[in-house]
Amino acid sequence: MKFAVLLENSIDELSSYKNNLICDHGLSLYIEWKDKKILFDTGPDASFARNAEAMGIDLSLVDMVFLSHGHSDHSGGLEEFFKCNSKAKLYLHKEALLPRFSRKSDGRIVPIGVDPAIPDKYGDRLNFIDSTQEILPGLDVFENIPETFPRPATNSNLYMKREGDMIPDDFRHEIVLSLEEETGIFIITGCSHSGILNMVNLVRDKKTEKPLRAVLGGFHIYSRGGKAAVPDDYLNALTAGLRDMDTDFYTGHCTGEENFRKMRKSIPGKIHGMNTGLVQAL
Repeated sequence: MKFAVLLENSIDELSSYKNNLICDHGLSLYIEWKDKKILFDTGPDASFARNAEAMGIDLSLVDMVFLSHGHSDHSGGLEEFFKCNSKAKLYLHKEALLPRFSRKSDGRIVPIGVDPAIPDKYGDRLNFIDSTQEILPGLDVFENIPETFPRPATNSNLYMKREGDMIPDDFRHEIVLSLEEETGIFIITGCSHSGILNMVNLVRDKKTEKPLRAVLGGFHIYSRGGKAAVPDDYLNALTAGLRDMDTDFYTGHCTGEENFRKMRKSIPGKIHGMNTGLVQAL
């Protein structure tokens, strides 16, 4: 498997493309797996597509696209993707299109959901997920993540609207992707609002026949502007949980740079940066 980070909060300083790339708060990953080209999230706007062009990646050849959850920093580029690609189906949870909101530090409640025009304009390209599904042999999507480890407190400022009522987001709309190769399993997440340990454990419980090779995604232990970082005891417990797993973690976006440095110091060699422009074969 090979992946490229098309968009993340910062630029990979070792990337040969760094002078031509844009970074922003969001996430978009391009993945080559077996004979398939996969896009996982699209960042907040068209920047991921400009970066793909700069990195020599042709988005028109993408076979399928997955939306990790219904937030705009992961879905804002969908319109641009559909303009670039006329064939790929979008896989997303059936609840990902419900209105989503964030409470800012000044008390304002602002919308952060998927553009409501997307289903009207591209409805024939949407494939809704409402249960764990095998999309292709070796490619599975998991949802309804059980909470065996506490979810991050950074979720506390996030809301959804169901049947007209504003309620705390339950993150039922979040999915996790599993890719299987001969050498093992790869797990792809977006923000891991449901808890990265919960998501990894769900896949591991279902996929027991092969080792876990790597996990890619944010941990949502940091919010934009640093207004809702997790306390040290949570970070320490999370780090201990990751230490117990015999695998590598590639992370960025909502993990936060300071948290990343702390975790990498505690478990060196297991935590790797995942920044705009990184291209990695696993």
